[in-house]
Amino acid sequence: MFKRISSLFLTLLLVVGFAFPAAADWTTYQGNNNHNGVITDGAPITASVNTAMVNLTHNGSGWDGIDTAPVMQTLDNGDTYAYVIYDGYAVNGNNGGGRLAKVRANDAKEIWSKQLTLSAGFQLSTPLLVQGNDASSEADDTIYVGTTGFSQLLKNDELNGSPVTDWTVTGGVASGTGIDVTGNQVVTLKQTGLALNNAATNRATLGIHVGNNANTNVTADVQVKVNGTTVVTKAFSKSSSDAQAKPIQDPANPGQYYYYLNDNFAAMAGDEVEYIIDVKNNASTVKVDYASLYQQTGSIQKVTGLDQPSPSNVSIVTGIAGQINTPITTDGTYLYFGTWTGKGGGTYYQVEIANPTNVKTATTGDYYWAGAVVVGNYVYFGGDGGKLHYRSVANFANVGGVINLSTDGGVTAGNVRSSIALVDNTLYFTSQGGYLWSYELDQDGIPTFEWKVALGGTSTSTPVITNNGKAYVGYYAGFTNGGVQAIDLNTKSVTTVGTPGPVQSSVVAYSVGTTDYIYLTTNAADGAGYSFNGTTTQELWNTTNTDGKTYTLQGMAASGGYLVFGNDYNNLYIIK
Repeated sequence: MFKRISSLFLTLLLVVGFAFPAAADWTTYQGNNNHNGVITDGAPITASVNTAMVNLTHNGSGWDGIDTAPVMQTLDNGDTYAYVIYDGYAVNGNNGGGRLAKVRANDAKEIWSKQLTLSAGFQLSTPLLVQGNDASSEADDTIYVGTTGFSQLLKNDELNGSPVTDWTVTGGVASGTGIDVTGNQVVTLKQTGLALNNAATNRATLGIHVGNNANTNVTADVQVKVNGTTVVTKAFSKSSSDAQAKPIQDPANPGQYYYYLNDNFAAMAGDEVEYIIDVKNNASTVKVDYASLYQQTGSIQKVTGLDQPSPSNVSIVTGIAGQINTPITTDGTYLYFGTWTGKGGGTYYQVEIANPTNVKTATTGDYYWAGAVVVGNYVYFGGDGGKLHYRSVANFANVGGVINLSTDGGVTAGNVRSSIALVDNTLYFTSQGGYLWSYELDQDGIPTFEWKVALGGTSTSTPVITNNGKAYVGYYAGFTNGGVQAIDLNTKSVTTVGTPGPVQSSVVAYSVGTTDYIYLTTNAADGAGYSFNGTTTQELWNTTNTDGKTYTLQGMAASGGYLVFGNDYNNLYIIK
């Protein structure tokens, strides 16, 4: 079991080579309402950095953790704070669950950790920090947080007992803590009497322990049925083109590998669920470890009293179907965010800040990491299926349009799972087909296709656009390969800056004269933070020698000269 460790300073090298303009705050995803990811108040620009680690309050272990970028601010007295939402794992009273933490960067100290949900599970929506008028205090500041709650519906989802209680089981042998499978067998697990309703989306999970070798020859074809209707299918093998269908190392038990089913399906009514697991195994015995079924509902929470030992939180929008998987963004009047169901039934929301009962929605697709930007009369955001959406700010529910990127670009665009970066009336974003896109807004605010550029792999990275005429984006191929590339906005030429590993996050940049310094994280088993000189492509530093490194899904935030990011072990790293 992964043990909680106290805050630990890990000094790598002496700090030199900083520039310190006036402190700037990082109040939303990628720093500001244009989401361009440019640092303006200083960052490390040499190979010498100090790194500190804070292990955030949690209960037990898991394989998610911190999966969003923090928001940050620096007060007049020089204190810099990072705020981050994360999964604190199993709930036991006030322990565990979805949580919001406040960490002081100056001394790497957790100030508080507030429980926001009464269930464990992924939290993928970067919060929004709305500052008050007092720059010397957080007393009049507010954080808006999108939380996804998960209610587990099945009895004995750990498959305990011999025979296994609460389930009808065929195939395999009950071991007391799961079902052992030897050779080629089909295992079925059926449970009745549950209460699936037609108002909330669902997530089916399953764990199959395949041993201590990622190169296993075990395969497993999995179906999940509700009242006889197939709702989820997945084929697991080491050779799968889907990284989520390959053997994945258990973060709580290094060296042990699992096939993890973790798939959404749409809202539906039902009282019976069946898991069908077709195992092909010519190696040692494998084990079906657990089978769970979650209903998902989300809420937007308003958190105040940030200066207090424990802040206050209240839900201002509730009953949101699906996962809130996009950053919360704003134009100063409204909050914008989207949901993802996995079946195309997501919703994008507009919520008036002054009157949060004024909620408008547009149901036009699924939205994952696709944060919105507002320009003039329209709000713009990407979506699954290779779409660029635009909606009227004044009439969000009824007026807008959808652009098919594949039609404009003549390629298979893939899902848009980046936020929109806005620079000089132009929208920049990436798509999972491996492209960077540029759309210019015409005089009426309608996006017009300008160009696309092919990248080195799949991308979910919001582009960083610097004053030196460069765009920087991350890319990846599975959990082992990837890096960051620079695109010259004039020539459209692509240069690989570095290949430290898969980069699913958005990079951030700090410029000194004509030199851009790039900061990023890698989402791999040994995930870490990295810095590169974007001009020379020289690697400046990394955090690979720090304790507690693991998968790091999201990127860095910056304020007061500090860089901050977190990983799936709930470790928050502070670099200066």
